Amino acid sequence: MTFGDLKDKLRDMGFEEDASMDEYKELVINAINRSIEIIKNTVVSRLEGVNPEAFALDIDSDDETEIDLPAKVTMLLPLLSAYYIWLDDDERKAVMYYNQYDDLCNQIFSERMNGTKMTITGGYRFG
Repeated sequence: MTFGDLKDKLRDMGFEEDASMDEYKELVINAINRSIEIIKNTVVSRLEGVNPEAFALDIDSDDETEIDLPAKVTMLLPLLSAYYIWLDDDERKAVMYYNQYDDLCNQIFSERMNGTKMTITGGYRFG
């Protein structure tokens, strides 16, 4: 996912027009960076078992900048970013996006657990 793709998704999640996105550009970038950090340190680290490298956008980031997240979790980014963007202005909308983020996280983790096989050995013999 590129920065431009993400901005398009965020615009569709509550901003009426592009001018509003430009007006709140710093807030949007801060929300995106916070979301990337949280997703990397909670979801990605749990899925991959490693501490991911830091990544951040800045005010001068180009729309073609590729966001450094595994494909499996990129769909989480717009939801968590929208949560932080709307938290001060529209708590109802923010909570709706957070709930969608949380549901998607749970689906990702349950898919991972459903594919896990377990073999139980040993045990106690009663008799």
